[in-house]
Amino acid sequence: MPLTQNVGASPFIFGIIGLSNKVHGVIDATARLQIMNAVSFGVLAGVCFGAIAVAAMLPMQFPDKTAALLAAFLSRFAIGFLIPICKLPMPPTATGALVGLLVSVPDAVISKAYLPIIGMGVVGGAIIGWLAGRYAA
Repeated sequence: MPLTQNVGASPFIFGIIGLSNKVHGVIDATARLQIMNAVSFGVLAGVCFGAIAVAAMLPMQFPDKTAALLAAFLSRFAIGFLIPICKLPMPPTATGALVGLLVSVPDAVISKAYLPIIGMGVVGGAIIGWLAGRYAA
């Protein structure tokens, strides 16, 4: 049953949580719930994606482990930060996948680990793009 003013749904309450698109007195429950601006969402997504990348690399051995972990974090942070800010004429998931690909390719070429680096960048970018499309203003 759609949410209407007839069943006690206050337009003030729905306006606060972002469900304020009304069609003939019916409040659209599929409206985007914008919980933060693009920059704040980008910082949060970048820190989370960078932490996931570092956690995945912790058991591995590298000649300079500190530099490798820092580079992975910064690269994934850039992906998470850029996706909500980029407004391209395509769905947010495709924007995320494209940004993830473009940022990941240089790291993959340098390390010669193409599939894991590009794969994680594209998949993580697509997920962040989807989330940014739903929750970032």
